[in-house]
Amino acid sequence: MGLRKLLLILIILGIIISSFIYFLPDIGYAIFFKKPSIEIIDVYGQGIQDNHAYFIAKVKIKNNADLGVFLKKINADIFYKGKKLSTAEFSGNQFIEAKGEIILDVRITADINDPLLKDLVNTLVINKKDSVEYYAKGLVSVSYFGLNFERWVEINDVVILTFEKFVSNVGWNIKINGINVLGKKDEKLHIQANVTATNLSSLDIIVKKATFNIYYNNKKLGSGYYANELSIKANEEKNILVDVYLDQSEILKQAINDLVNNHSINIEYNATLEVYSEKFLVGTNYTIAGIEKFSMPNLTEGIEIKKIIVNEENSGVIASFENLAKIEFELISLEGTIYYNDVAVGYVNHTFNQPIRSYGENEIYAPIKLNKVGIDLALKDLIEKGNVMFKTDLKAKINLLGFPLEVNFNLNKNISFNFDISASLLNVEYLSNNKIIANLNTTIKLSDSLEVAFKIINAVFEAYVQDVKIGKAMILQEVLFNTTQPSNLRVEINIEGSLRNIIENIINNQTSLITINNVYLKLQIGNVTSELNINKNFSVNTYPLIYSIELDEPRIIRVEVQPPGNNFIVTLNVKLNITNVYNLPMQIIYANITLYNNELGILGNVKITSFLSIKSSYLIQGSFNVKLNPNVIDKLVNHMFVKGKIEVYLTDITVTVSILGDSFTINLNKNFHLEIPSPIQILTELNLRNISVSNAPKTFTISYELKVTIRQIEIYQFNINYVNASVYLEDELLGYAFSLLNYRVLSSEFKIVSQGKILVMDKAASILAKKIIKGEYFNVTLTNIWTRISLYNYVYDLKIPFNYTFSFLIPFDLIINIPDFTIKPFGDIIEAKVEVYSTKLNVKAKVNELLADIYSPEDKFLGQIRLISLYEKTSAIFAAIMEAKINQEAYNYAAPLLVNGQPINVFAKNVKIKAEVNGINLIFNFNNETLSFSINTSFSYDYNFKIDDVDALPPGTIFPIYTTIQYKINNGVHAPITFLNATMDIYNTTNYYLGKGYLMNQLTIYSDQGSISATFKYVLNVATASWFAYRLITYGDVSFVIKNIVVKVKIYNFTVNVPLRDLTYNYKTEPIRIDVLNIRITGIILIPPTVYAVADVKVNNPFRFGVTVTYIQGTSYTLRFDIYESRREAHPGTYLGYGYYTNVFFVAGKTYYIISSLSVVVTNPIHLLTPPHFVGGSIKIYVDALNGKAGIKIYDLYITTNFEKYEIYVQYP
Repeated sequence: MGLRKLLLILIILGIIISSFIYFLPDIGYAIFFKKPSIEIIDVYGQGIQDNHAYFIAKVKIKNNADLGVFLKKINADIFYKGKKLSTAEFSGNQFIEAKGEIILDVRITADINDPLLKDLVNTLVINKKDSVEYYAKGLVSVSYFGLNFERWVEINDVVILTFEKFVSNVGWNIKINGINVLGKKDEKLHIQANVTATNLSSLDIIVKKATFNIYYNNKKLGSGYYANELSIKANEEKNILVDVYLDQSEILKQAINDLVNNHSINIEYNATLEVYSEKFLVGTNYTIAGIEKFSMPNLTEGIEIKKIIVNEENSGVIASFENLAKIEFELISLEGTIYYNDVAVGYVNHTFNQPIRSYGENEIYAPIKLNKVGIDLALKDLIEKGNVMFKTDLKAKINLLGFPLEVNFNLNKNISFNFDISASLLNVEYLSNNKIIANLNTTIKLSDSLEVAFKIINAVFEAYVQDVKIGKAMILQEVLFNTTQPSNLRVEINIEGSLRNIIENIINNQTSLITINNVYLKLQIGNVTSELNINKNFSVNTYPLIYSIELDEPRIIRVEVQPPGNNFIVTLNVKLNITNVYNLPMQIIYANITLYNNELGILGNVKITSFLSIKSSYLIQGSFNVKLNPNVIDKLVNHMFVKGKIEVYLTDITVTVSILGDSFTINLNKNFHLEIPSPIQILTELNLRNISVSNAPKTFTISYELKVTIRQIEIYQFNINYVNASVYLEDELLGYAFSLLNYRVLSSEFKIVSQGKILVMDKAASILAKKIIKGEYFNVTLTNIWTRISLYNYVYDLKIPFNYTFSFLIPFDLIINIPDFTIKPFGDIIEAKVEVYSTKLNVKAKVNELLADIYSPEDKFLGQIRLISLYEKTSAIFAAIMEAKINQEAYNYAAPLLVNGQPINVFAKNVKIKAEVNGINLIFNFNNETLSFSINTSFSYDYNFKIDDVDALPPGTIFPIYTTIQYKINNGVHAPITFLNATMDIYNTTNYYLGKGYLMNQLTIYSDQGSISATFKYVLNVATASWFAYRLITYGDVSFVIKNIVVKVKIYNFTVNVPLRDLTYNYKTEPIRIDVLNIRITGIILIPPTVYAVADVKVNNPFRFGVTVTYIQGTSYTLRFDIYESRREAHPGTYLGYGYYTNVFFVAGKTYYIISSLSVVVTNPIHLLTPPHFVGGSIKIYVDALNGKAGIKIYDLYITTNFEKYEIYVQYP
């Protein structure tokens, strides 16, 4: 065969084989595939979410093909009545062998609100069968010819759903247990039926609600409902209460009559139930119907007389009625007669209107009107014969389901005489050693079925304990008894034996049974009196003494430690409740008690050695000797701290008591549990006094004051050796503190003033320092506190489980002082010494860097400061040379405060500090925070003010003041200061405003002290200038106060207004002097007596300014004065005349003016011309020139000045 033909054959074979392989799945599908059989065998609900119900369907799939396949996935749509009902899906890798079958769990999703789903469920319930159609695609994998192939297979089919496959049984059983009448509603009788419902189906269901109708003889009696949700499992029965409303109709009346007469009727019912299956997650309405036979016995069956009560005031009969009819009715009334031996005992005629419940026991009480003859006969026979029979003839009216009925019936009651005494010993009175009075709580019963009041007139009996006779007793007085109520029987017992056995039983927690026998009784019942001798044993119970001992509300008041350290005197309050029912006169002589704790074991013991009388209930407060095991003391204290209480069991209690002269030792077989609230509450107050650097690195010494109060207990006589603790700042470990104390505690409140050391952590130290600098409160918590205490010979380390938190505000009392500063050219640089102190912090800081922006309180930027260098200063935290670069605002704000000696308060922003304190590196960056500081300086100044001269300017109210000022500036500035101007207010010394003052020339000082000449100008008003000029001109003395001095100064390139302190000044100078130089008599005439005279006057002006002597206001004089005889003469004060001048003249400054031959008028010449002044033709006399006035004008300012001259010698000729 040629090569070409061979290639062609190979190519053709390749094409055929490839085509075969490509179409192999289809070929295989066509040859081998057969439609599978699908059957749904069960469905159950998986859950509901977002209105979608999810089900798992158990699907049986049979592979009808001749090949095994792997089923990997199924997607299906399920249709019902041609509409899509739900979707189904399966995912996995399930092998189905050829001709084999499997059961798969297929997940089905449906809309829970889809009416189609409800339609399907209802159809299945009613018709028991229905069908659904599905369209499915399944992914299958198959192998043949050695190859694996996958293919989607489409299948559609119809599936028949059969109800019995899912619910095998369906049915209910209804049983009526009883009927209660609730009342009427809308003219219908409202009853409530107690029904037992049994779910006979194979399905657990929930009945959402049920409605039903009931019938009798095919006629409707009424309807009802059950509104509560009822969950009932398959084959489960439940009792439910069903509300029924009956029509009060003839058919109801017929049903009641038939029921009463025939004792049963058939009740027909049909009901519609709304049920829900949790398995299938679906609900439907379900109808049931049936016939329930309701039986009822005779209405009077179940009535029994329980007790007859005989009482003069209130007699009656108590009956028990168990309603066997199981249907509630109302007992309207009861009437009839009670007989004994055919004699009427009493009559019943009572209206009840009492409901007789359908279940349980109903008690009926009916009053009886007694027939005295009949009842006395019955009681007499009862006592004498021991038995009587009562018979009744009764008629009852009832209401049954709204219809009235009458019922006649008879009852019998047999009553037997059954005498019984039960008594207990209440208390005892001790008359002597062989005679006691006992009070017995006694109940006497004559019959179980008869309740009757009677009187015991007399009683005598014998008393025994353990068959040993102890004495004979008799009652002391008549006692009235009611068979149902106990009475107090007071009995006198003559003791024939010993009481020790009883006492021992009592105190050893044992009961003593006292038996009484040989009882003689004389009793009266109504009008019947009888005597009885009863040979029967009756018991009198006694109670143990200590079974009811309780210790309540224990509280430790005081603990005193005694040598050698494990002995304590404990003062304790405890409430003792003890049942000493017989008032036994008991006294504790000695007690020994072991103390036990569940966790710590035996703690120690308590001894009581003092005499303690026992009463029934009282508060014990006393001191007890407690000896503790030294090994548990610290554990006990820690236990108390942790638990907040002390739990102690009192065990192995041995008590010796004295009773009626005999001693008894009691070993109490009882443990008493005492839970004592923790008697120790430690309250603390901590005040920090000072913080200083210690010798060790990062260690600080803290001086503190600690006040400790131990509440709820006084505990003392112990030593606190030391305390250590971990110290936290908020949540950050600040360090470890230790304080050596050796402090002896002598009271429950004490104060420790001491020192401690703390090793500080860097991080927390920075946080703390920052808070201190910012002036913030901070919380410090002491935790993990250990203390060592000494109790004489014993030393204990105690862990205090409490944390103590203290809130501190360490005042940022940094005292910043500037002892000196220098203003550098050009005024914007200040170099200052800065010293920082603190009263709270005794530390040294090595500041490596300090930068800050400084602001005024008004938030105006003043400048920036920086550290230049450090210098040593004892007691300062640090001392440094600082440089401040400032602006005009700084001058405006700080200069007035500086001059007035006030602190300079500033705010610092953008503060950056790097420092080292005792080995702790502190770095602060207050970038977005503001700190406040108060700066003190040592700056001071002094000056004094001397007026050299005063001038006046027109219009006479302006006064130039020429001064010399001595000044001294201390501890600051050290730069030239130019005074540009100054203003001030002028006041007199009574604070009256005079005017303003001004500096008239600029001044510059170049040194820290010296003197300068300054001229000021005082500008006054007319009134104040007149006062000022008058004081100057007349007296040469004027005092004034300079206030509100504001000086505008310039320091290099900066100017600032500076207020200076007030100044009071007294200026003294020569006034303008008007001097009467002489008075000359120029002639006399004897008849008529006339004397002619003139005077010479000098006006001296020492001031710079000139004055004009002008007219005195209101006169024509420029000068005037009065002349009087001088004091050295015989008639001093005698008016002689006056002098005057009428011309106006000017006196220039620093000059004088003399008026010659000023006119003098002698108005009393006779006085001058008579002795002793006129002798031998001559006049010789000393006179005074007084009341001198002159009008003065300084420019336009007018004043009136005064002058005077004494002892002017006048001689004529």
